[in-house]
Amino acid sequence: MSHYYSRGRRLHVKLMSTVHFIAMIVLLVLFVAAAAVDRRTECPAPLTPVNGVIKCLLNGTSLECTATCLEGFSFESGQRVVTKRCNKTSGQWEGDVAKLTCIKPCLQRLLMGNDTNELQNFTASSSLPGVVFGPAAALFSREGAWRPSEDDITQFIQIDLGKAYHVTHIVIRGDEAGSYVSLFRLLHSDDNIRWHPYSEDNIVDKFFSGNVDSQTDRTILLTQPLTARYIRLNPLSWENHIALKIDIRGCSSTEDVTPSSEEGRCKVPFPPDKGAVSCEGNVSRQVCTAFCLGNLVFENKGPAIHYSCNEESDEISARGFPPCIERNTTTVPFVNISGSCMFEEIDCLNVASSNYQYCGSCHHFSTCSSGYLYVRACPEQLEYDARKGQCEYRSSTCSTSHVSRRAQV
Repeated sequence: MSHYYSRGRRLHVKLMSTVHFIAMIVLLVLFVAAAAVDRRTECPAPLTPVNGVIKCLLNGTSLECTATCLEGFSFESGQRVVTKRCNKTSGQWEGDVAKLTCIKPCLQRLLMGNDTNELQNFTASSSLPGVVFGPAAALFSREGAWRPSEDDITQFIQIDLGKAYHVTHIVIRGDEAGSYVSLFRLLHSDDNIRWHPYSEDNIVDKFFSGNVDSQTDRTILLTQPLTARYIRLNPLSWENHIALKIDIRGCSSTEDVTPSSEEGRCKVPFPPDKGAVSCEGNVSRQVCTAFCLGNLVFENKGPAIHYSCNEESDEISARGFPPCIERNTTTVPFVNISGSCMFEEIDCLNVASSNYQYCGSCHHFSTCSSGYLYVRACPEQLEYDARKGQCEYRSSTCSTSHVSRRAQV
């Protein structure tokens, strides 16, 4: 009897040990899975562009950030508004959010073709007979296209800009009859004697992809703008024949087109669930305004709250945001708006890009830019006055007394 009892006890102990072991494995798997979920949502936070404002929100499986440069500035691509998305599963951004830098635009057309003397500034290694194939035919305003007498990689077309310019973009097209350049080099010179190939990052002599048909313009952004008086384009590959029209975009060499090296160190906070966060600032201080979407409000805080960040210490005054909940489940102040106000992105679709009253708070105001809505904060103790279009100690268009009225746009 004792033999069977002892054996049964051993089996019981062994069974319990096995159960404990399995339980530990399950807990370990759950812990690893939870850690993996946490990692899936870790999108690297972008920096607020100097001379710009950025808004981030959660959109399904993506973190979506839209950056807008202030009036008089643009991104290096020439755009004033750029939207980037980060996949929360992979934690990877599409494109480089670290290079969202606003600079003064440098997109002047440097080749107009209206001056007869300007036509003489176009020269080439060779050309077919006829005005429609000569170097000046490369101008967009002229008939035809430049065609060299031979199709080989020694051919080039050269432009004398008359003086040194910052060059930021090259635009090319084929002859609209089936011939075009598909690969080329770009060279530049200050004296028409010493020529330098265009260099970018670690590439000493960059080859550019050209057109894919003979009718469509191709615009090439020079991510490292060059400064030169003479520009030379050397075709390396072509379809049917070398045929080229060219335009050059840039600005005076006296203008500063170098992106600021004083990047802000404060990163954009992760937006609240069912909300968004807008950030702006300079190299010394950044202000972020978080706001709930729709008719939601922060628990016991209202629809919008703002935090500041000292760029030198890289410390934000508060981390994380309260949850966004239904307005009628918490006690928050209501505001009374005289006139219309902006509350959601749809409110910005049919109005001019400008500042407007924000429906949820007197201290904040809405900025509509190219159809996008940003919620921004007035300086401390100030309220936004829509009639004056600025922040005042007391607003004539907003008070914290009654229910706000939605925008009628």
